[in-house]
Amino acid sequence: MNIVVGDKVIWDAPQFKGGSFLRGRSTGKPRFVGTKRFEGLVERESYGTTTGQHTFSVRLVDGKLKRVKGRNLYPNLVRHEPGADHAEQVAAKTTRIELAEQTAGTLSPLPARLRPT
Repeated sequence: MNIVVGDKVIWDAPQFKGGSFLRGRSTGKPRFVGTKRFEGLVERESYGTTTGQHTFSVRLVDGKLKRVKGRNLYPNLVRHEPGADHAEQVAAKTTRIELAEQTAGTLSPLPARLRPT
């Protein structure tokens, strides 16, 4: 399943109470209190190549913009309704991925002055 811009998604997000998360460590013991249902249209999607994480920006029915990681969206998905141009977007995405894989070894390395430090 591919979720792309323009798709309608409905998902249940787990909700926890108690505990806190500070400097990469969880303190206390959060407890599961239920799920909250979200519904909206995907406005943006991105894939961080360095982190390997898919992120979606979803415009909820109440007008708020919510960012959600793919690792949290896909397993909790209740319904996915493809948008009008879903097939074209999936095909374009596949083409971009294939092109990136083909050219991955052909690019010359960055000059030293342009490399991140």
